[in-house]
Amino acid sequence: MLAADGAERTEFLQRVVPPRAHPKIYTRTIILRNDASAFVKHDMEVPVPNFAGVLKGEIRRLARKEVKATVMPLRKLVTTLRRRVAEQRKLVSELERAAKRAGGGTRAATVAESEPQVRFSAQWVKSHRKKLGMSRRVYAKLVGVSAQSIFGWETGRTRPRRTALESWRRIRTMGKREVKALAGAVKMGRRGRAASDRPGRLAVGRRRAAKKK
Repeated sequence: MLAADGAERTEFLQRVVPPRAHPKIYTRTIILRNDASAFVKHDMEVPVPNFAGVLKGEIRRLARKEVKATVMPLRKLVTTLRRRVAEQRKLVSELERAAKRAGGGTRAATVAESEPQVRFSAQWVKSHRKKLGMSRRVYAKLVGVSAQSIFGWETGRTRPRRTALESWRRIRTMGKREVKALAGAVKMGRRGRAASDRPGRLAVGRRRAAKKK
């Protein structure tokens, strides 16, 4: 490696470096003279960029750019579709509620039309009872309710149920003689039941007296 004419020679050497480190080029300058044994050595480190890393980074950047350009319109489309689906669900829910309300109103109207309309007034109950000359107890037996219920109807504190209202309507449409006859039949029925219960009561009393003896 010695120059015959003592000229200056420059050598470029590539140093092997560990991973993730920047390779460096070393410049070695060797000066040789024929008339002297002097040896001069000069080393200079020149950093060189990692071309492979730079290339990979640029490839990743371009790939991300292309993917973003492709995905962004799809994201916007998905967002729009989700918003439309939410609006459609809300509309369907509102229509279902409206249909339920309309169906309930139709059924109620159908039932109301099928049933006869019975007009009721507290004053009518009181005047009709006085017209027949009956007490609340007897009048209540005809209608099929208690005397307390008749009192509540006449004072307006309570209102008869559908079955009781229908019974009161039938009594109200009957004539005075028919109502009197019905009241007599009710009284006779009560007396008959009381008479039929008397033998049983007497037998029970006799058995109790025998046990005491």
